Amino acid sequence: EKEKEQLMSAMEKEVEALIAEERAKFDKERERLEKSAAKAKKSAKGNTKALSALAKQVRALKPQIAAARREARATLAELPAVSKDVAAQILSRVRSTERELAETTRKYKRELGERKRLHNLVQELRGNIRVFCRVRPVSKREREHAGEDMASCVSFPNDGEINVASGRKEKTFEYDQVFNVDSKQADVYEEISGLVTSVLDGYNVCIFAYGQTGSGKTYTMTGPPEDRGCNLRALQDLFAKAADRRGDTDDKIKVSVIEVYNEQIRDLLSDKVGAKKLEVRRGDRGNYVPDLTEVDVRGDDEVLELMAISDRARSMASTDMNEQSSRSHMLMNVTVESFHKATGVTTVGKLHLVDLAGSERPSKSGATGQALKEAQNINKSLSALGDVIAARAQGSAHIPFRNSTLTHLLQDSLSQDSKTLMFCCISPILYNVDETFCTLTFASRVGSVELGKATKQ
Repeated sequence: EKEKEQLMSAMEKEVEALIAEERAKFDKERERLEKSAAKAKKSAKGNTKALSALAKQVRALKPQIAAARREARATLAELPAVSKDVAAQILSRVRSTERELAETTRKYKRELGERKRLHNLVQELRGNIRVFCRVRPVSKREREHAGEDMASCVSFPNDGEINVASGRKEKTFEYDQVFNVDSKQADVYEEISGLVTSVLDGYNVCIFAYGQTGSGKTYTMTGPPEDRGCNLRALQDLFAKAADRRGDTDDKIKVSVIEVYNEQIRDLLSDKVGAKKLEVRRGDRGNYVPDLTEVDVRGDDEVLELMAISDRARSMASTDMNEQSSRSHMLMNVTVESFHKATGVTTVGKLHLVDLAGSERPSKSGATGQALKEAQNINKSLSALGDVIAARAQGSAHIPFRNSTLTHLLQDSLSQDSKTLMFCCISPILYNVDETFCTLTFASRVGSVELGKATKQ
């Protein structure tokens, strides 16, 4: 529409210029003739013949001027049709370009989706641990303490890629999925929902969050009351799917919550004071913790109550990295026992939702005394986790699962017969770039581990 208006305006100006030019010629000729007539009249007074000739010339010019005016009016009258034709041609080209762009976009999205589907299929067949990276927004604490290191150190070159750059080094990492600072809780859960609901088919699934303190692990897994994370969304999804198939299957869902604090297992749902020490045992269906409190759950309210109980019982402390830093690893274990009415077969699927403690160095967290001991135990267990990942990646015959309580608990999830996914959570600014590099490097090692194709239990 704008191009059409511009074209009309240009043509109108051209016609006006033509009329003005002819008018100027006429006025100039008339002025010349008038001067000639005046001169002739003065020099040859009474010479009517000359005057008559001059008058005739003037009269002869008048039709020419009139014809020029008619031609100008005709040209002006043709403008709408001409401009309409030009506008139609422009509109046609624009629409053709839009169709080409839409088709290209559609093909790109289709290829992207197909690439992702095939990648996930290969990952599932190989049994690779899937890795999702999530970058959280800049925190209030960082704004207060980061100073000149507030600048962003991350960028997103392509789908599934994150580039990290500091003054000393730069590297691009590639994962199964990368969520930027604008990602929503619902979008994040949507990407893991298929993994979660495979528990109903008898698969074992483990989803764990790794990263420095304050990087968004607990936000991703638990989330605030107004925007819950993967834990509650996973159970809501399981409740909904179980309700949909109630006519064919009876599903019983149980929840337990434990923490690993200073290498000790604590039952966060137990109301017993001075309960006996809990240990990991090996059973027919893998590792388990005897005498652990398991609660049947049927809806959101019951889950929220259990989450509130476990949050209050969890070991927390303030560090230089986070005002409310978790000083332990927390595992929410969901067991789904499904009785299939048509076959009489019972399957048992397990979902482990793990919020690991912060992976930063004690020197940066400012830990001292008891907090330093906690940090050392956290780092010991995370180091043991790293050793297990390294051994799995190298195909070692011996995997050191028993080197820490955490890896002993996660043994089944880091072995075969499990679908495992890791969230690596990072800060986006230079202030934390060293921890960011460490987290992403570890995540790349995790992504290279092949567990083998998971089987139903």
